[in-house]
Amino acid sequence: GNLVNRFVEAAQDAFFAKVRDLENSFHSRALEMAQDELEHFAAGQLEDVTEEAAIFLSDKDIVLASLNASHDVHLSLIDGLEDAIVTKERRNYKNLIDTARDESSDRDRRRITEIGTVTARNNREIEELIYNEQEGTYR
Repeated sequence: GNLVNRFVEAAQDAFFAKVRDLENSFHSRALEMAQDELEHFAAGQLEDVTEEAAIFLSDKDIVLASLNASHDVHLSLIDGLEDAIVTKERRNYKNLIDTARDESSDRDRRRITEIGTVTARNNREIEELIYNEQEGTYR
């Protein structure tokens, strides 16, 4: 369990935290770039803008909301992947422990059966020796 917990902590702290940081940095830079482009558009400094792009760029709130929604989706995807990996690792660990426990129980049952068989055989041989000793005969 401790090894799995260390893996999960490493995945969460080292990997997924860094991925979130990268996503946050990307989002911040994308917002800066979008605001620059929106300012250029508002000042009429953008050339060759299609009609669809002009409609989109004319509403700053929609542009920023789109970027924020994209960021939220990316964070959700990262969280979902993190949850899936953590869940899979914990499930694999549980399955491994359950399998080892089942194999150990089966091995213990076989050994107990073997001990019972050897004990029964030894008891029969002892009883036979005692009987032969009392009868005065030997094998």
